[in-house]
Amino acid sequence: MNLNKRIELAVWSIKILKSDTIFPKRANAFDFTYPTLRSTDITDVDAEFVADPFMVSDGLKYYLFF
Repeated sequence: MNLNKRIELAVWSIKILKSDTIFPKRANAFDFTYPTLRSTDITDVDAEFVADPFMVSDGLKYYLFF
């Protein structure tokens, strides 16, 4: 049993993409051309990650919940 296993932490982020198909090409995780929301962008609470996003539109306004 190896008790010295290295733990690698991942940085979770949410990207917003526009596509003409329901099966768009996979986005590059390090391409910041598209809007990206990371836990470091959250200022009202101490966030360690962002996950499970969904978007709601109201006219020309969009709201992102995560």
